[in-house]
Amino acid sequence: MAALVWLTYPQQQSSLGPDLLSGVSDRSIKEYLNDQNVSSEELAEASLSNVKLPSDSTMLQYLDVSPSAIQQEIDLETLADEAI
Repeated sequence: MAALVWLTYPQQQSSLGPDLLSGVSDRSIKEYLNDQNVSSEELAEASLSNVKLPSDSTMLQYLDVSPSAIQQEIDLETLADEAI
């Protein structure tokens, strides 16, 4: 019984490395994804989910805007909202 389990137990697959996948043509990949009914929207979502987006505070570091200019814009927007 143990020999039967040992021989029929499925082997765990390890992930394929990028060097191995580099030999696969774009056409083959597209055909495979079409066969698996993977939409382009699903691919885009999967790609975006792997991207680490910077936080708002990190984004502000790259803007050439002073804190006073930001506060002035917030105040103007608040006044505009109150006028409505």
